Amino acid sequence: MADRILNEASHMLEPPPPWLAEYGGTPEAIDRFQSYVSNLTVAHVYDAWKESRTEPVPFSYWRWHSVAAPGHKQDSRDWLELHRSLRDFMERGGILVLIGPTRSGKTCFLERMAPLRIIDNSRSGSRRDAPIPPGDVPPGLFAIDETHAHDRRDVARVAADMRAENRGFAIVFQRPESFRDYEIGAHLALQGVQFLELVDHTLR
Repeated sequence: MADRILNEASHMLEPPPPWLAEYGGTPEAIDRFQSYVSNLTVAHVYDAWKESRTEPVPFSYWRWHSVAAPGHKQDSRDWLELHRSLRDFMERGGILVLIGPTRSGKTCFLERMAPLRIIDNSRSGSRRDAPIPPGDVPPGLFAIDETHAHDRRDVARVAADMRAENRGFAIVFQRPESFRDYEIGAHLALQGVQFLELVDHTLR
């Protein structure tokens, strides 16, 4: 897809720790990475990892792509192929993190990935920060829409349970900083994560 290009990340205000270069990323990749994960979180993960130096290196299986936000226009062959490839990625145990502002098409994107099931505490009639009991996690692919509306510790538990079962799923945030401030990145540090950013939602 022509629009599927790496998007430049915003810079964090604090300087990067000097050891961050040990992850082997380019300066641009490190800048983008830091818009999603705080230096403090990286430091905690890195300190725990360097005791064992086992594979994988934390965060080394994280990838980013940006596409023009589709809104509800997701019926083209390119979009159907993207839905299929990301569904395959999750079926292999990968984590999809969908990023996009309001009305960019995030929920529609998830709905088009059927048979993926959607958990969303932000919808009318749902209680914000309501727990997600293990029995409520669908047996197949699922997504936690508007993840900020769910208790972070509960989402971290779901992530740990899915990692133990090598099951993929999707979570959704409106901005990279929302993902960073939710402090979920450390729980995904050793997994394959695909960030899909829906940008410029004034699509023709």
